[in-house]
Amino acid sequence: LLVIDNTVTNPMGNGAPLTVPLRGESTTNSQQTDVFQQLTDNKVDILWVVDDSGSMSEEQNLLGNNFSNFISFADSIGVDYQVAVTPTEVNDAVSGHIWGCNGNPTIITNSTPNKDQAFNCAARVTNPPGNSRPNPGGSDEQEAGLQAARIALDVPVVNNENAGFLRSDARLAVIIVSDEEDQSDGSVNLYIDFFRNLKGFANPQLVSLSAIAGDVPGGCATAAAGQRYQTAAQALGGQFESICAASWTQLLSNIGLDVFALR
Repeated sequence: LLVIDNTVTNPMGNGAPLTVPLRGESTTNSQQTDVFQQLTDNKVDILWVVDDSGSMSEEQNLLGNNFSNFISFADSIGVDYQVAVTPTEVNDAVSGHIWGCNGNPTIITNSTPNKDQAFNCAARVTNPPGNSRPNPGGSDEQEAGLQAARIALDVPVVNNENAGFLRSDARLAVIIVSDEEDQSDGSVNLYIDFFRNLKGFANPQLVSLSAIAGDVPGGCATAAAGQRYQTAAQALGGQFESICAASWTQLLSNIGLDVFALR
């Protein structure tokens, strides 16, 4: 029996102690084996939010040209992935819309022909090469990566322009690339809570946010410090990498290993 003295928490109470019956079973086994079943169906949706301001052409080129370093690990282990790109623009009609250029699909998968080329084109959101449709971005007025990601993953856009991207049975990885501090409306916690809620607060392993942004706290010659992005990445279990790096080979490999590893 477990006897609880209820006068400890209620000194004025005069009731009798609370008695809780307990029951157990003995065993002669001296060892216990715990079995953990690893998920075998590795499905991930990856949303790249790329700063579309005029100062980002070099970084967009580095991102596009090094996409293979990001995706190679996923291809080597057979991940079922979907990759999409949207600009940081939040004030125009393209806000939050995923897109593809030169006839490429808006959602890139492991079966997409020439997927490296498709992503390379889509990542150049400021001035897409040979694009026949209006540019998805190209504005310097508000570089709001967190807000753009939320618009892309929230109703009505997620069910209309971005229909088919966010799968209920897949993990979600948001990756933001920007050379400016996040200029989204509201606090960082507002966005952290939104992303967590997409898969449920009890499933933090199903959502991550990573960022390639300016060094914290001082930034660098070509980028302002991305303090808000770093805060969001730390809270959501992602990677924070420096946009100031001269080479993006290892940088994108690091993010790829984190995004595609089984949870």
